[in-house]
Amino acid sequence: MPSSTTNCVICAAPTSVIPTLFIATVAVVTFGWLLWDAKVNRGWRWVATLVGGAFFGFWVEWANTHTGSGHIYCYPPIPQLPWFFNPGGVPLWVALGWGSVLYAATWTAQRLRLPPVGQALAAALLAVSVDFSLDPVAELFGFWTWQCFDVNFCKVPYDNFIGWYLIVFIYALATQWVLGRYRKVWYTAPGQPVPGKSIAFQLVAPFLCALVAAGLLLVAKAALSSTSLGADNGKTAAAIFIGLTLVGGFVTFWLGRQRVTLAQVPVNWPVILVPAFIHAACYLLFLSTGFTFSPLAWVGWTWQPMLVASIPIQLLSGLFIFTTPWRR
Repeated sequence: MPSSTTNCVICAAPTSVIPTLFIATVAVVTFGWLLWDAKVNRGWRWVATLVGGAFFGFWVEWANTHTGSGHIYCYPPIPQLPWFFNPGGVPLWVALGWGSVLYAATWTAQRLRLPPVGQALAAALLAVSVDFSLDPVAELFGFWTWQCFDVNFCKVPYDNFIGWYLIVFIYALATQWVLGRYRKVWYTAPGQPVPGKSIAFQLVAPFLCALVAAGLLLVAKAALSSTSLGADNGKTAAAIFIGLTLVGGFVTFWLGRQRVTLAQVPVNWPVILVPAFIHAACYLLFLSTGFTFSPLAWVGWTWQPMLVASIPIQLLSGLFIFTTPWRR
């Protein structure tokens, strides 16, 4: 799920059918699990957040693959599968992955009792912590190849992570505004029928969240259209990313730690397990590149020694962040 704030060219390389189908299956099962859990334990408001995230993620990917100068990037079609697995040139699992990450990040951030902007910053940090494991491994396996700058993280330019920050920050703000304006719609007294207008709004809420977020993102991209973060070989993008990480970390760990309420918040296991699974799967995939009987088995990944330590660090720090609402 790459993202870009500039015209950094990405090309998704063809991959074998088996790993593609495996990833697609995991994405569909995970999204279905989250959807069921959001409905049963979190209410329709979080269903709207989850489904709206999938629509928004699909639009982001479609816009990046069909607009801009020479297409920013593209995905290869999945052979011998119906069109709805690859609608508009965007694999279904990519949109479902966006929805899952956006849901997990925004749900956790809104438990921190921060102001809306603070919650959006926290959600962006949570999502980027996932992508910091995801994109380098995807690049290693050839899912896409970046037009890389001298300053990068395991061949992934830092403007990709800035793009993630921007996308998740905007979606978190959009859902807060859309869903927060109609709080009474989501709750009905026990035994009372749900009003028709509440049902109508609940049906359109996911599309409205995605629409508002898309509009805000277009405005942001227009404002950034004259900038080129990679013009100096990625140094500016790296500096901006470090600054965003420091700000997001301060908001999440310090301000969030002081304001979180613990006793009233039940443990939302899917929100914890989904990012943990992504980190763990990425690390196993990374290590699998050296599973061979050759004495030089590990040479294949030693050219990226940063991943040996960074993915476990991201896994532990991600678990620390996503479990913040339940730790004293």
